Amino acid sequence: MPIATVRFVRAAWLWFLAGLLLGACVAGAKIGWLSPRLAGLRPAHVHVLALGWAVQWVFGIAFWIYPAFGSERSGPGPSRAMAVCFALLNGGVLVRAVGEAVFDCGVAREAGAVALAAGAAAQLVAGTIFVIVIRGRIRAAGWIERAHRTPPKTL
Repeated sequence: MPIATVRFVRAAWLWFLAGLLLGACVAGAKIGWLSPRLAGLRPAHVHVLALGWAVQWVFGIAFWIYPAFGSERSGPGPSRAMAVCFALLNGGVLVRAVGEAVFDCGVAREAGAVALAAGAAAQLVAGTIFVIVIRGRIRAAGWIERAHRTPPKTL
């Protein structure tokens, strides 16, 4: 299993635990056990579960499922690109989750808005890197060319 897959899947489980903790805080705020301001963590909770857990899991498993072909087996290019993707995605999730918490809890709305934009930009770049790496693996395997071939004519 590629090291990038291991990193993405381990990070996915950590984000899953963080999402559960945020969900418990939101639930506790809604039933009155915790401060009502913590109910504003719901967008951060959803974001951590959607992008921190689900997308990390998909990125890791997809990188593992689409095999390396040709020069990629010996070169460090995709490994480095996936390391950058990993850092940007996790950094983006963290910055955006904090920004959503700050913005929605009403602490510092301007700083929260800046964090939301920065986190979204990091996630967009991470997604773009991932698509480029995976498309390279698909293209190297010849799956794109085979999909565009016309089937032979039958009588």
